[in-house]
Amino acid sequence: MEIPFTPVSPYQVRPAVDINSTVEDCARWLRLQRWQQHLRRTATRMAKFSISEAVAYAMGWIVLDTPYGRVVYHNDGTNGFGAHIGFLPHKGVGTIILTNQSNEGFPDAVGL
Repeated sequence: MEIPFTPVSPYQVRPAVDINSTVEDCARWLRLQRWQQHLRRTATRMAKFSISEAVAYAMGWIVLDTPYGRVVYHNDGTNGFGAHIGFLPHKGVGTIILTNQSNEGFPDAVGL
């Protein structure tokens, strides 16, 4: 089902979805997150509370400890849009998944 893009949708769910971006802009932001030394030392990625033994929530980030290393990501979605942006701090690689479907697990499955 096609969901029209109007000034009301998706912006009726404020403030969670008031950011529009492109893959290029997300890539710049992800590079900043990955490579800036001062960001590595800040509390933005330090766990604020645990979700499970391997998953914690930081300041906007989900921090997932796996046997292959730590994954840091954020996901979101609303009617007609889904997103996942994340990276492996120890590997220097990341993923950006933007979809034109509601986020029902697909962006996370691809991104992770």
